[in-house]
Amino acid sequence: MFESATYIEAMISRERPLIRANFNLLVADKCLKTLATMPYKSNDLDNLIDAFALFSAFVVAYGKLYVSGSAQETSLLNVDLFKGDPKGREAHDLIMSFRHKVCAHDDEHPMIVAGVETQVAQTEIRIVHNMRLELPFGELKNFSHALEVSKRALAKRADKILSELERRSGKKAILQDRD
Repeated sequence: MFESATYIEAMISRERPLIRANFNLLVADKCLKTLATMPYKSNDLDNLIDAFALFSAFVVAYGKLYVSGSAQETSLLNVDLFKGDPKGREAHDLIMSFRHKVCAHDDEHPMIVAGVETQVAQTEIRIVHNMRLELPFGELKNFSHALEVSKRALAKRADKILSELERRSGKKAILQDRD
């Protein structure tokens, strides 16, 4: 029934990506909740920067569950978990679009509009940079839904690993977070 300590170590090493993923879920959840409750003032540059920082952190943390930055690793979760959940899949696709075009790369996107205004006078040329950010506040509830689907899928993966460890070792496996 029980092979060896090496087997247990191999099983536990499968937990490490799940621990990182759980941390990313906690970060994404915290950012989304903070963003949903913060007062947003589009004409206040400091507020705009705070909102964009939270939004970007949410998108990047969420995206890490689905996109691997390493050629050796596959993504932890698969979009197939949204089968039968068109609302969740639509929210997921939108989040990943923001990841690919706004947060991880600097592509043109209608969410961020950068403009330059010039004012020519007799003795000077004044150049004013304008920045407009259209955060998708109306989508936050849907983003929260996609995050919950991801949380459940991650918990299911962790349970599967623990069940296999219990079955193979004949001992109860207890997952405990450190405070």
